[in-house]
Amino acid sequence: YICIKHKRRNSSTATVRHCRNQETPFPLYVGMMIHAHTRKCGIKDKLFQYGIGLQLFTDLANVVCEKCKKSQVVNQTNLKTGVFITGAVDNIDHNPSSNTATDSFHSTGISLFQNPNFDGQGTGVM
Repeated sequence: YICIKHKRRNSSTATVRHCRNQETPFPLYVGMMIHAHTRKCGIKDKLFQYGIGLQLFTDLANVVCEKCKKSQVVNQTNLKTGVFITGAVDNIDHNPSSNTATDSFHSTGISLFQNPNFDGQGTGVM
């Protein structure tokens, strides 16, 4: 056991490595954290009944589904128009060799990436 005592430093400047406006809303963060630690949705649902949670997942999913139905195209919701897109395609093969395996899986995965040249480039699709 190694113990080293250090004086606590009261620093008013904290390094932030992400945009603060893209942080997860606090009630959503608390609900996800509780579910991750306990794996029980009951606590999260009880907090939601008292107005401490958000019904964000359902609302976002409904908006995305309506947009896909309207445009008849399924795409990522965070893509922006006017920004160059790079695509990557790869095979997904799962052929289990165990004695108890009953099925195999074959599909294609497609990933789209955007790298804007400057902040604020492009306009949001959603």
